[in-house]
Amino acid sequence: MKKRSFGIKLSLFVITIVLVTAILTLLNWLPSLVQKRTMKRFNSIDIAQKELRLHRLFLPTYIPEDLHLVWPPDEIYAQEVPFSAFIMHLRYRDSRDIGLVIQQTDANAPYQIEPLIKVKTKTEGSQIFIKDRKALLVPASCDENTPCNEVSWNEDGTIITLICKCSAQEIVKIASSTLPGP
Repeated sequence: MKKRSFGIKLSLFVITIVLVTAILTLLNWLPSLVQKRTMKRFNSIDIAQKELRLHRLFLPTYIPEDLHLVWPPDEIYAQEVPFSAFIMHLRYRDSRDIGLVIQQTDANAPYQIEPLIKVKTKTEGSQIFIKDRKALLVPASCDENTPCNEVSWNEDGTIITLICKCSAQEIVKIASSTLPGP
């Protein structure tokens, strides 16, 4: 009788250990599901697209050679939660300074993501058209009072923003190259 009671207790103990281990493993696994979707750094645009299943990215096909920016970008960040966002930082070939930021954010996002190019002072922007889309072009002063420009527009529920330490003409050409069509 005692052997049977001991066997039942041992079996219950083993089952309890297995269940606790399974529950702890599951609880340890859950954060990794969420973390894949929050802001994360990626090694390439392709990896970010595949991992987050990003269907539509607006990537420039034109970067002025005289800006000396590195393509592909070495800093790529993306997230799905709490809202969809994709950010690229293009650095200069001869320094670690960022010369161009391209951000794509859900238009319904509850807050704006701060770009790494710090826009210190903005002048009043002007409405322009980029391939038949209304955009806002804002001349500004960025890091260390460097002249820069910002252009942004809403592309079917995605806010596209480019900030570049370049002329207004150059940023408009870069922005235009992100969009399909003539």
